[in-house]
Amino acid sequence: MKRGNTRRDFTRVLSLLHFSGLPRCCRRTSSPDACLTRILPASPVPLRESYNSLSVVSNYNALAPVHHDVLGVSPSRSLGDVPASGPGTPHPGVVHLISKGELVTVEDILLILGTEENETKVRILSGLYQHHANSGPSKSGFSIEDVYVRMGWVNVGLCTLIQIRETCTMMLRKRPESDLFTLDKLVLQILKKIITYESTIITKVTADSPKEILDIIRLNDRVHPINTHKNLQHRMTPRYRSLYMLSHKRLPTHPLVILNVAHSDAMFQSVSDILEGCTSPVSGDSLACPQSRDVASRDAFITRYDSGVDATLSLKQQGPQYKCDNFHTFYSITSLRVGLRGIPCGGWLVTKAKKLLAEEEKYGKNVYTTLSPIPGFREWVAVNLKRSATNSAFKEILGDDADRVRDVTQSEKQQDVSTIGLQDTLARLAVYYLTREKQRGFPLDPVAQFHMGNGALLWSIRWAGTRSPQMQSQSYGLMVNYLYDELAPERARTYAESKELELGQTVQQWCQLLP
Repeated sequence: MKRGNTRRDFTRVLSLLHFSGLPRCCRRTSSPDACLTRILPASPVPLRESYNSLSVVSNYNALAPVHHDVLGVSPSRSLGDVPASGPGTPHPGVVHLISKGELVTVEDILLILGTEENETKVRILSGLYQHHANSGPSKSGFSIEDVYVRMGWVNVGLCTLIQIRETCTMMLRKRPESDLFTLDKLVLQILKKIITYESTIITKVTADSPKEILDIIRLNDRVHPINTHKNLQHRMTPRYRSLYMLSHKRLPTHPLVILNVAHSDAMFQSVSDILEGCTSPVSGDSLACPQSRDVASRDAFITRYDSGVDATLSLKQQGPQYKCDNFHTFYSITSLRVGLRGIPCGGWLVTKAKKLLAEEEKYGKNVYTTLSPIPGFREWVAVNLKRSATNSAFKEILGDDADRVRDVTQSEKQQDVSTIGLQDTLARLAVYYLTREKQRGFPLDPVAQFHMGNGALLWSIRWAGTRSPQMQSQSYGLMVNYLYDELAPERARTYAESKELELGQTVQQWCQLLP
């Protein structure tokens, strides 16, 4: 084989294995060929054209020790050219090792997985786990669970486990299988041991951050998509906007969750103002309960809070010296890895961001709120309109507005509900949806479940909280303020134990109007 072909083939192996364990001098270059120029001898051992797992193992065993060092992993012994079985079966080479009672190393597993498609990786690990469970412990007494745990403590192995769980989730949606459920549960348990609050770090993303991080964030914000680089720059405007990411200590350039924060001297009431670059609130309003609109004390209460005086419920009475100078609005939080579902990385990021902001803003009172969507609200209304006869509470809330709500819900044209006089009716429906509709005792709305699970207070409902067509199609433009105060940790524990919801005064007043 010509040297050029060998160089290209070996470059492909390096790329497939993600440069795992490369010497530091190689990690600084993005070119696999540059690595080969520095390290490989003039006449490397030829490689085969096929790159399935067994042929890579065979090729690898034939390489000189210098090539083993380049790859950074070493199989404990030759796995042999055992013919591959059908899909869904354990890898024959690994089964051969187990049958001999020999220890399979982490490097063996990673070397095999490094050249497989995602679904094949899942099948290999699932089959290997089932084979070991059926055949009992090997002569060496090792546990296959321990092998998977050791995989997680290797950088490339941790990425592989996250990727495997994401693939498991996708495969389970297509066809639920007990073997996949077992593997998914096992991998989640391992990830929970490795990815903890203490092992994660928060990083403030700026225009000087690595380009690969900026690209990941720009392409993956699902709450408020970032369409251009200019929009991304707006989200990092000094003094008025901040962007944070959570990552694992061993993978600091791999964001797991991202958080967007807007800073102002008053509470933002419309997320559109934030996304359009406004430095202070311009539009939107809190939906006040009709029965309390003429009550002077209620107006004074809301005015005090929205103008910057901390009137947080259940806290001690505070005088003018507690004036709030800094409002921090969490307006977008996105998990980038489906494989981490079940691990509270989003809550950790909120907690760490609050601590970091408290250190940065040492003067004045800091208030932490959200402007959050209600993603399933409009769909929930549409479903209940079809079966309103069986949902008496829903029917009673609609009252005489049933036909108009049906027209607005079924219309493809995005309408401002406030202009057609439906804001009170839709606000009551939203409060009912957020506080009464439950799944296993927790709020049906996933965003409410997330924030209240982290100890936030359901503070207020905002009409015209967004002008985004996407948000209009989800919630008629209504959005929610959740409030994070110093009682959030205690409230989170209470919520987890009793599933009890704590509401702000405005939302409490709306609840009194519900059937």
